[in-house]
Amino acid sequence: MLGKLLKYDFKAMARSLLPLYVLTIAFGLFNRFTEFLANKFSFFKVIDGMVLVAFVILLFGCFIYTFIVSIQRFYNNLIKDEGYLTHTLPVKKSTIINSKLISSMIFLFISILVVIIALLVRIYTPGMLEPVFDSFKTFINNAGYNGALLLLYIIIMMIISYASNLLMFYLSICLGQMENERKGLYSVVFGIAVYTVSQVVSSVLLFGAMYLNKGFIEELNKTVPSADALYYLFGVTTIIMVILPVAYYVLSVKIMDKKLNLE
Repeated sequence: MLGKLLKYDFKAMARSLLPLYVLTIAFGLFNRFTEFLANKFSFFKVIDGMVLVAFVILLFGCFIYTFIVSIQRFYNNLIKDEGYLTHTLPVKKSTIINSKLISSMIFLFISILVVIIALLVRIYTPGMLEPVFDSFKTFINNAGYNGALLLLYIIIMMIISYASNLLMFYLSICLGQMENERKGLYSVVFGIAVYTVSQVVSSVLLFGAMYLNKGFIEELNKTVPSADALYYLFGVTTIIMVILPVAYYVLSVKIMDKKLNLE
């Protein structure tokens, strides 16, 4: 059943997002063309500048709109009119939430790929990336870090952070739907409350971990912390960032199971 739900959610999100993705890549190509014209004819510089601004907005818009569509999909399909049909399906509430989460994560990766392609279409020239890679390698070698581990951590944190934000919104919406009226407004209020509590919990856990390792604070004050301090930070932040989305997920499933209110 998860596969069928994923197919349905994927198609629904694709209808909203694919036009934006195509437009973003097209604007990358168009902006490269306007830059070429601006270098040849000065009166094209204004047009080139306007196209560049639009292109940058589209790049950021890929991520922002993908997130918005993901939240919209959850709210419309589970809480609004579609919810009556969705909740009659012979499937666990956790499976429904899993489908929404997985499809949203897939489109996050598609958004990243689209932005990379659009940027390469816009600015790529042979050999332009070599200085970037060389600088990164030099920094990693001088600091004594494991480059592959650092890159893996960054990727993992991006995934967990995005999933955590999605699940925080899911929980806020689930809490808001427990009210009989103004569910949208209550979702916002609960969202602020959940975010505040999460920040407090994260801070307490992080400061607790730092207190247990007093030398860690001294290392962080250095211009380039040691590899051990960096890996300790990786471990602590990863644990904290995993705890919160798991809590959001469990609470969302429990509310959808026990306290569903579609009135």
